[in-house]
Amino acid sequence: SGQAGLRSFDAEMGHLTVDPGQPSESRRFQLAHQLAALALKDEIAAVVENARLNSAASRQLLFVGPDESAATMLSRHLEWSDLLAPTGRQIQKMVLSRREAWQLVLDDGTRLELGREDDKQPITGRLARYVNTQPEVMRRGVQKLIYADLRYPNGYAIRMSSTEHQDKP
Repeated sequence: SGQAGLRSFDAEMGHLTVDPGQPSESRRFQLAHQLAALALKDEIAAVVENARLNSAASRQLLFVGPDESAATMLSRHLEWSDLLAPTGRQIQKMVLSRREAWQLVLDDGTRLELGREDDKQPITGRLARYVNTQPEVMRRGVQKLIYADLRYPNGYAIRMSSTEHQDKP
């Protein structure tokens, strides 16, 4: 099944229902997306089957987001986990919204707003900037980082646990 409100797919009946209130371009995209997901079903299953998922929490990541995005989410999880390794943090939860905006929750509870993929500002570059600046951010104080909004082109906004003050590294 797909996202409620945008579309739903009944696999048994092979029936796709698309919200008629969407623009025609969106309806065509939903149809093309569903056809591609069906055509690549075996390839997606193979990626999931061969994945190095060590915990139930990692396996659960495949199910947070649009059903058809499992392979993409797995690929991003592996890529971003490697990128986050220097911080000592692990991804606890990944969310891909219906508008294709990404959000991570780390094992210490920190929430990272990654936003949508952008050719000029790829998510991987924004996440790398976060990782590279973390030692300096953490040296600035003893408060715990609880939120980082990485959607800015020249930095990111943070929120620390014991203050309303936001800083832009």
